[in-house]
Amino acid sequence: MKTILCVSAIALCAMPVFAQEKPKLEEDEIAPPRKMSMKQVLSGKTFPLMYQLKDLNTEWHAFNMSDGGANSLSLLYSIYGASLGAGNSYFTRGEEVLIGSETFVIAYHPKQKPLNLAMMSAPAPSPELTDSLKLREDSVLMLSLVNLRSASVLSELRGFDLKEILAQNDATKETLTETSDKLKGISPDSNLRQVALAIAMYAQDYDSTLPPMKTYAKFKEAVMPYLKNEAFFQNPISKEDYVLNDILSSHKLAHIINPTQFAAIYEANPAPDGTRGVGFVDGHIKRVDAAEWQLVKRRSKMK
Repeated sequence: MKTILCVSAIALCAMPVFAQEKPKLEEDEIAPPRKMSMKQVLSGKTFPLMYQLKDLNTEWHAFNMSDGGANSLSLLYSIYGASLGAGNSYFTRGEEVLIGSETFVIAYHPKQKPLNLAMMSAPAPSPELTDSLKLREDSVLMLSLVNLRSASVLSELRGFDLKEILAQNDATKETLTETSDKLKGISPDSNLRQVALAIAMYAQDYDSTLPPMKTYAKFKEAVMPYLKNEAFFQNPISKEDYVLNDILSSHKLAHIINPTQFAAIYEANPAPDGTRGVGFVDGHIKRVDAAEWQLVKRRSKMK
């Protein structure tokens, strides 16, 4: 009897140990994302805040991501950087974190030098522009949190190959020249396009906040680093200054429901054909007829 009681006591003592032991995942099972706070992620203790391209190995994969144009730099780099390897390239080992109720993939994106539109408008691509878009062994990659639920387009998932990435830099000047020729143009929309992109680029660099737009003087001061030429503020045909939608002055992008339909800048008067050029918050421009212009005004809270 004493022996039975002794064995039972040992079993009872051992039960909590076995109860606390977590079940092991089989090789074909997927571990759930680890729960972390944003502060923990940004501390750099679990995930480094940056790598150099040469630090990556065959455990890594590359993919391209586009946000549908809401991010101005993604638009510019997708145009200029796609063939250069920078563009919208991201690198990941597939690690996931759960922050609140959202799941994010830990990825790294090339740190990109600021571009200005004067560089893009040059007759030929400058060495400064070409160099700013190339990926090198010592290129810095910055930590990015990719929310797959809200990302618009993910494409070209591929294994990481450093030699292949560096090889892309060898045949880029011709492609870059062709792109530059397409974008610079001499149409009445060319200047408007560049100012609209400058507005979107400013927002990218200033925590998703649009530039001051209450006065032209403050607006020019804010966006000139992206343009480098005051001639861009005028329609090249009519020589009229573009008009600002001042309701957007210093506004947060998050408060604009549809930036693709909200006008930021526009031609003062319609062209002889009755259309008017409009630059939208997301950086794209469009020529609209009189009827559509009234719709744009209503959507953009303009009188």
